[in-house]
Amino acid sequence: MDFLKLLTGKLAEGVKVEDLVKEINTELPKSFIPKDKYNAKVEELNATTGKMGELQTKLTAAAEATGTAETLKADLAKVTGEFDTFKADTGKRELSGKKISALMRQLAGAKVAPDLVKAVAGAFDVEKLELNDKEDIKDFDTYLAPVKLSMASAFLTESTKTPPIDDGAGGETSDEEDEAIRKAMGLS
Repeated sequence: MDFLKLLTGKLAEGVKVEDLVKEINTELPKSFIPKDKYNAKVEELNATTGKMGELQTKLTAAAEATGTAETLKADLAKVTGEFDTFKADTGKRELSGKKISALMRQLAGAKVAPDLVKAVAGAFDVEKLELNDKEDIKDFDTYLAPVKLSMASAFLTESTKTPPIDDGAGGETSDEEDEAIRKAMGLS
């Protein structure tokens, strides 16, 4: 409201200034809020704003905690899966190591030339081998027979005086070994 226009309008109507001031003094306080009530409302507004800020902070923290909990659950599931896989792989590696150890031990017992044990062991499919209660290879002779035929010179016999060496100047061989070699070469 423009007080200047109101004042000039009232004065133009012939209203006395004293009457106008009285009227303003009675009407003006109705339009204003007393200072103590205003301050109380401001304090109430500030308190409410503060509570809203606190609640917003708590809400944000709760949202982050929920997200963090979900992330942690997902991470835990991933790590648990990786651990289970590692544990299974470790069991397989351990079993494979036991099979290789049993194979080497049993090849030495089968009189394989010491310098050819690894070469002979390479002819076996370790994954197919099974261990018995004594951690020896089950039916080892069944697996050994075809290898013995194909790699006869790698096995020491009673008639073998010296194990074969790299320059090809090996010792004597038995008739059985000679026959196996001829068969392998397609000569008999």
